[in-house]
Amino acid sequence: MVYINENNINSIAFPKHFAYDSANFTLVLKNTLDKTIFNIEVSNISTNSRIYEFDLTNKIPETMKVGTYEYSLIDNESQIYEMGVLQYGDYINNPTSYVKSNERKQYTK
Repeated sequence: MVYINENNINSIAFPKHFAYDSANFTLVLKNTLDKTIFNIEVSNISTNSRIYEFDLTNKIPETMKVGTYEYSLIDNESQIYEMGVLQYGDYINNPTSYVKSNERKQYTK
């Protein structure tokens, strides 16, 4: 999972699973809850052969909500290079638990 801090976004790293040499990508982010899609043009600035690194300064849309996104890195020929899950912002999962009441009442005539 890749994490993006919503306050200070300078650069972000994605794992690189295959040795592709493309430098320019479209980062496609799809919200897993409301299915909103964001396309962000990025360029690889990494010198490490095992990761992609992108500068996201002023590239995150203001309408992007805190939450979980599916990401895809797509080149100019629409080939998908990487896919995965991305967490944007400090999402806190507060699961709701329910307590079943087993109260019994006896009625009389």
